[in-house]
Amino acid sequence: MTMQSKIWIVPAIGLVVGLSSPVLGQDVVEQDAEIQTQTELPPPAPPPTVLIPPPAPPRTLRPQRARPVNSIRPKPTDYPVEAWRADEQGAVQYKVDVSATGEPVNCQIVDSVGMEALEKATCKLVMDARFTPATNAERKPFASEYSSSIFWRKSEPVYPGSMIVHVSAVVDPEKELPNCEVIEISGKLPNSMLREITNSACPLIRAERAGVYRDEDGNPKRAKVTVKLVVTVEDVPE
Repeated sequence: MTMQSKIWIVPAIGLVVGLSSPVLGQDVVEQDAEIQTQTELPPPAPPPTVLIPPPAPPRTLRPQRARPVNSIRPKPTDYPVEAWRADEQGAVQYKVDVSATGEPVNCQIVDSVGMEALEKATCKLVMDARFTPATNAERKPFASEYSSSIFWRKSEPVYPGSMIVHVSAVVDPEKELPNCEVIEISGKLPNSMLREITNSACPLIRAERAGVYRDEDGNPKRAKVTVKLVVTVEDVPE
């Protein structure tokens, strides 16, 4: 008598079940175990590690010294008349107390070589100035002291008085320096012009500035240049 075996195939889960044959059933079980192993998914990868930097340390504030809002410099009109007449010039060192609100409280002269007029003028400028007060590490203002110096120097106008500078020169393209003739130099000349007259071969006319003169055809030629500078300084009625 022939034994018939029956096999059921379950596609949904990939199982093959045998009921009648022991050998066939064993093969099916081993095949089923192998299929189940192949269908298992690997565990998910761990999330990437994100490194968070530590917070920056708090910024350390430094104390600030008191200082003037604008530079303290005298104008020409600030020069005391008595100091001008006495030809007093030089540096005046001072120190001033500055309140917590930036007000100059007290001005003291440290050194000025005994120029009393310039000392008074220095403290006047300092007391009229505005200051930024000193602050501590917490940026809180407090009263402190500021010290510096002011240098007083007499300055003259561009043209200190009436003057005449009259010169003539022959500019030769073959020569570096012109052949100069001083016709007249008179009046009150500024120091800068006096130095130029002393050190220059020809005041107001220099070969490198005069250039090369040319004729109508473009050929270099000699030329005579005359310069007359007349300056008049007069008082204006009040």
